[in-house]
Amino acid sequence: MKKIIISIIVSFLLPVSVTFNVDMQEQVLSEDGVHLAGSDLDTETFFGSVDQVEISPWMPDEIIMTDDDYDGIYSFTIELLPNTSYIYKFINGYDYEL
Repeated sequence: MKKIIISIIVSFLLPVSVTFNVDMQEQVLSEDGVHLAGSDLDTETFFGSVDQVEISPWMPDEIIMTDDDYDGIYSFTIELLPNTSYIYKFINGYDYEL
């Protein structure tokens, strides 16, 4: 029983790898690339980490999505805190659409 409780407690503390994908096959792509920006929903003060480096909220220049197999699907994997709500946006280039 102790092992189960410890496992549950640890699962609430460890980050979770989340892969974001966006289909850009029918879009005119910016020469600046495809980006991801976002933050936690409650405080809007953080947006996960990559290789233990914290990502700033709402900074599209920090996350460049890639299309490694050239199928028009851009992806990026980030470590997010469990049991936390996030908001995010895919950005074609660096500028948010108005």
